[in-house]
Amino acid sequence: MRKRGFTLIELLVVIAIIAILAAILFPVFAQAREKARMAACQSNLKQMGAAFTMYAQDYDETFPQGKADGTGGGCADYAVRSGWGGWIGNSVMPYTKNVNIYTCPSQPAANTVNGGGTNTAPACGTAAVPYVQVSYDFNYNAVGGKALTNINEPANLGIVWDSLNPWADCSYATGCGIWSQRDICYWLVQSGRPLAGGQTCTVQSKKTAWHNDGQNFLYADNHVKWARWDQLKWGNIANVPSSNIGYNVPLLAQPPGGTGGGTGF
Repeated sequence: MRKRGFTLIELLVVIAIIAILAAILFPVFAQAREKARMAACQSNLKQMGAAFTMYAQDYDETFPQGKADGTGGGCADYAVRSGWGGWIGNSVMPYTKNVNIYTCPSQPAANTVNGGGTNTAPACGTAAVPYVQVSYDFNYNAVGGKALTNINEPANLGIVWDSLNPWADCSYATGCGIWSQRDICYWLVQSGRPLAGGQTCTVQSKKTAWHNDGQNFLYADNHVKWARWDQLKWGNIANVPSSNIGYNVPLLAQPPGGTGGGTGF
């Protein structure tokens, strides 16, 4: 008896079907993997929120302040620097005991802090503090050094989020602010959206919003939530009351009063 095999056409059809299934499933697998990383990142933020709460209990109900407490003259100085050159994690280190919570598994080396980079001196590595890489931005313009009672809308105010910048410094909509040149500006370029007037985005090649086009936010009341920049309002970033004229203005739009501020932006 003759054995019948597959014809060339049949083999090609099977290969084509496998290729189509792979093209469909690989993005799904990538999204599932990113979901797992996003969950790990959310756990990091929840632990940071708990550390902020414990810090506040010990320091007159205030958030840690991003300031340079040290002298700036040596590796040991970075251990007490919670502002530029150091990072806010230094302030809450006694409450976390785990430096791994400062790095997101999706972008573990997003920022270099604590003297570990070439733009700070000296380049101490881990001689002063046990970490030099972070993946998060501390919104010290909104909460740094402020009493808990001075936070206007804690359930809506983001205080830490995934970012390529360790600080939300400058005014939000001017200079090196997150709207004019940093996070939001990067996201618009990355996603192919047009820039608004007043946005320069001088560095346009940085990857941002690595959790499926969005990022995780730790809010002032300690809950954590994923969001995209186009889902947020100015009141989610600036510590202003809900009665403020710009509180419910979409974050992608120019804040009231233009980029000159004047309303808390």
